[in-house]
Amino acid sequence: MKKEFGMLVLSSILLLVGCSVHQESSQKDENSSTKQLSMQPKQEAKESIIWFSENNEVQLTPKTKVSDGFSGVTVAVNNMEKEFNWRFTTITEPQVYYTDITGDGKKEAVVIINTGRGTGLTIDEVHVLNSENLSEINVQPFEEIISDHFESKITKKGENLNIQVVVQGTEQHVNVVALDPHVEQEHLNFGGVVYYKLDNQKLTVVLGASVGVSPQYVGDVYITYQFDEAKNEFLAHQMKFVPLNS
Repeated sequence: MKKEFGMLVLSSILLLVGCSVHQESSQKDENSSTKQLSMQPKQEAKESIIWFSENNEVQLTPKTKVSDGFSGVTVAVNNMEKEFNWRFTTITEPQVYYTDITGDGKKEAVVIINTGRGTGLTIDEVHVLNSENLSEINVQPFEEIISDHFESKITKKGENLNIQVVVQGTEQHVNVVALDPHVEQEHLNFGGVVYYKLDNQKLTVVLGASVGVSPQYVGDVYITYQFDEAKNEFLAHQMKFVPLNS
């Protein structure tokens, strides 16, 4: 089932630096995307820095320094090298892994980079490479997953918002007071906080769900991927919505 949903316009904020703490007093989940927004280190990457996986099997070398980070990289695995046109900021260090996340007994190179960070915003991008030929394995975009598997409906009564959410057959209701009394939207926004992580050889993404142009986060959507061998793609397997006030 496909439902319309709001997507934040990101291009205008990619050069912003720093972040604000929003609703952290009500946030209890240490893996929350909104908490990670305030916890992620702000480290300026050095001009000649090279990033490695834990045991140096994967090497990530940036190509060209630009005003907001790097443009282009070289990935080296098992004496093979390949260039990619990835662009990422220098605010958050890339994460580099060498582990089997497809379940085929062979390890893949996994790179998580930050492509944009600003006030109340942080956007990750993930790349999974076949270590035998450095071909990229597709990861289902979160926009497609939200469109196909997530429903939300917002009903406004004064400054109060009643938010109905349906995820994989589970219905939830969240009531919040809008920080912007003029906010008008029918569905939750996604795209302002996108936080990929690798845990126990499982790829997951945590998405901040928000209302308003200046995002007011009301909850997080947790998506766990599973590798589909026939499609050679990581597809959404499990999803859940966790309100910030839970």
